[in-house]
Amino acid sequence: MDAGGVLFNNVTEETDFLDRLAARHGADTQRLRGEIDARDAAYETGRAHVHDVLRDALAAAGAPAGVAVDARWLDDLYRDCLAVHPGAFTAIDGIRRHRPDILLVLTNNEAAHWDRVKDDRYGHLGRFDVIASSWQVGEVKPTGEFFEAVARRCGRPLDDAVLLDDNPDVLAEARHHGLRTLHVESPATLPEAVARLPGLPATGPIRRPDMNATSPEDTPAAQRTPLLPEQRRFLTTAIPNLQGGGGRRGVRSHLIGHGRRGLLR
Repeated sequence: MDAGGVLFNNVTEETDFLDRLAARHGADTQRLRGEIDARDAAYETGRAHVHDVLRDALAAAGAPAGVAVDARWLDDLYRDCLAVHPGAFTAIDGIRRHRPDILLVLTNNEAAHWDRVKDDRYGHLGRFDVIASSWQVGEVKPTGEFFEAVARRCGRPLDDAVLLDDNPDVLAEARHHGLRTLHVESPATLPEAVARLPGLPATGPIRRPDMNATSPEDTPAAQRTPLLPEQRRFLTTAIPNLQGGGGRRGVRSHLIGHGRRGLLR
């Protein structure tokens, strides 16, 4: 399942994040967008920290030589632009409760640091059985190498997988590589999309979390999704050991669910 546009908004594409970043540092917004597009694979695959890539892109987009980027300000800006649809998280939690045979896999193009920022607030990483996003597998979606790396991380082929994504170009390329796909137009439509997945009938009512909650900690304990032991091990060991930025980092995502005969992505 893709996170940006499916669980969360697309910060750099749908908000004034780049406008505010460029204005603060004396860069041209359009040039900055192009410079980031030329460099984003570096942070998406974990080869470089996103802060360093943005600093280099600002310099190439007209910012003064030796431009300094305040890391705390930048993270606060990202959080301010980030939005989530609670119903999207409810849909994932419903799959975990009603279909434990399905493997949920996050397969997003994202900087590990931005995923850490999102996870600190919303706890999305713990809702997935496998983290196979770009920074984790070292490849970017939707290349063939990316899907091969996802299959290796899942320990099985993706023959029965279904990829959920908001990007039609990504979905078309995924179909070219033999995957089944489902278009999710926005986070608000994810619950409807999940209801259309083959083999996922509505098996009972889903209790929705507090719509005013800003993090999983704000959701009543009875409605939270507990982490599985292997998820706790991942969050406490794998993420802190990532290269290119240090600290816990997360994912930008795709939902892969894995049934007894295959995967649901």
